[in-house]
Amino acid sequence: MKDVTHFWRLPGYTPEQASDASDTLLRSGVMRRTTPRPAKQGTPAAHLISKPELEKGLNFLKMLVDATEKGLGRLDWP
Repeated sequence: MKDVTHFWRLPGYTPEQASDASDTLLRSGVMRRTTPRPAKQGTPAAHLISKPELEKGLNFLKMLVDATEKGLGRLDWP
């Protein structure tokens, strides 16, 4: 399997920084902590992550996907 992280030249990120940021994002569980915990009684519990934080994480991942697809489109990928 080839390393696609060298395609991750995003605004404000080197490929290494983008890789570290994606690791941090995914390891922190940001994408897994969006569902509120069920309330036993009364009002539902608050989400564990704010909507702006979630949107920032999703936008970052979309940029990585776009950069990867663009990079792979320029290669003869097996």
